[in-house]
Order: sequence, then C-alpha cells, then structure tokens
Amino acid sequence: MANCNEFVAIFRGAFTAAWGSAPQETKDEVTQHWAELHSEWTDMGAELLATLDDTYTRIGLPGGSKQWSFYEVWAVSDFEMVKSILDSYRPEDGTLRLDKYFRIEVVVGPRIPDLERAAEDN
Repeated sequence: MANCNEFVAIFRGAFTAAWGSAPQETKDEVTQHWAELHSEWTDMGAELLATLDDTYTRIGLPGGSKQWSFYEVWAVSDFEMVKSILDSYRPEDGTLRLDKYFRIEVVVGPRIPDLERAAEDN
C-alpha cells in the first residue's frame, strides 16, 4: 500500500433538499453517523487535513455557480481508500445512507512536494 501522504482528496459536498426538510432529530442522527464514519476513515489510515463549511458566503441549499456547501481535505494512500470513503456514504446493508442528505464529489491527485516544502521553508 502507498504512503498515506501520497495523495490528497478534496471531498466537496452539498446538502440536498432532504436535509433541508428533515426534522432536527433526523439531522442530529445523520450528523452523529457522519462523525462516526470520520472515525472509521481515520482508522483505515486516512488523515483529515482540513474542513471548511461555506456558511459565510451562502444561505440555503447550493445552486447556481456555487455547487458546494462544505469541503473536507484528506490525505489518502490510494484510490481504493477514496472509493471506500465514498461507498460509506451509500451503504447497501440497510444502514443510514448519507447520500440522501449530501451530494459528494471528490477531486484526488498527488501532492506537489516542491510547493509544500517551499511554503514550509518560509
């Protein structure tokens, strides 16, 4: 398996209408399940580098030119890890499906070590 720092995956998410219309109890259940999944992803070797909630420049559900409401940046070892994370949003075993409440897209690629080193040197 490749080093976990080899790739960076940016998960872009958007809340769906189901999230907007869900009662607070459901939102709490979804949020708890989502947090538990983050622990599972960390246990499989992914490293959460940053999160961003686009609450300052958006109100309501995403649309128009701003397609995303939140972002997560993960260090991952390979594409299989990215697939495993995505699959956990849409399980087929009867557990809570987060893809009902979030739309997710991933951008993944190798790190750019020369730029990271230059930033660390300054």
